[in-house]
Amino acid sequence: MKFYLHFGDNVPNVCYIPPEALGCDDATAEALRVLLYILARANVHPDAEGRVFIDIDRHDMADFLELDSDVVAGAIEYWKGAKILRRPKAAVVKKSDEQVKIFPDKRITISEPEPVKKQRSPEPPAPLPPPTALSPAPLPPAALPTYNGREVERAKSELPWVDGLLCELQNDMGLLTPTECAKIVATCDYFKLDAVYMLTLTAYLATKTDRLSAAYLIKVAERMFHDDITTADALERHIREADERSVFEGKIRTMFGLVGSFTKAQRDYIARWKDEHDIALVELAHDITVDNTGKPIFKYADKILQSWAQNGIKTKADYEKSLAAEPAKPASDVYEEFRREIEREKKLRQRASG
Repeated sequence: MKFYLHFGDNVPNVCYIPPEALGCDDATAEALRVLLYILARANVHPDAEGRVFIDIDRHDMADFLELDSDVVAGAIEYWKGAKILRRPKAAVVKKSDEQVKIFPDKRITISEPEPVKKQRSPEPPAPLPPPTALSPAPLPPAALPTYNGREVERAKSELPWVDGLLCELQNDMGLLTPTECAKIVATCDYFKLDAVYMLTLTAYLATKTDRLSAAYLIKVAERMFHDDITTADALERHIREADERSVFEGKIRTMFGLVGSFTKAQRDYIARWKDEHDIALVELAHDITVDNTGKPIFKYADKILQSWAQNGIKTKADYEKSLAAEPAKPASDVYEEFRREIEREKKLRQRASG
């Protein structure tokens, strides 16, 4: 069986995977993604001594892979234990980042940053005056804080249902690490999200991904909070609207024969059509567009829909009723108007270029 590499014709762009990594049957998907990230960025030319220095920041890696930084750190420790990664003997040249070095035997080594000298902590600022009765309640900062052990125990004592929630989540996501459990507890406590909310969000996300992780659940919960979706009822409405939007977009994609992601302009058209027009009317505008232009053009279909809306045509039944009366602006007029607009834009581009 023969295949061609379909991501480029430059063979050196292919990263090297140590054969020992293929035998690590217990490696998680997150650990494999971390290793591939390191290997892909290690594909550079060695120096005169046959060694390659690259800098990888653990937090940048976590952001790129959409993983928690603790998950990335755990994956690095896993590959150290599997003897795929090892510490170098060379000195660290950058304090803030983890440094990765590749030796001629293709082993990858990671060195830890130099310990930072303890500095004298500054004096705490003076306490702020208590808010007046008219002061609004302060909003939480954008990022979820890290809870220590005492804060986690305090949150558990105030949220007696959270242990049951963790058991339910482990049934859906598999065994959770103590760090993941602590972050989930912190999410529920800090953003004031109840068990019904978290279970509803978990069930929804499980339909969108093959392998749901705690880090992804926490990230989406935080985004929902800052979008002011903070109750189970609001979350259910959001999910229902998202599903309806997905179904509508799927019909438009099939109707217009689109493959791949929508452009921004196409998304704007689709969002407005969903709010203002019946899908059957959009399909009718599409058919007229193809008949008049030979192509499924979003801009032309939108002009037809706008023309109908100005004449009170909101459904296909309205359109059929309007056929008995004299139309204010037939589709041919709309096409001619669209053609003239295209010509004007072409002339403006020619003037700008020449």
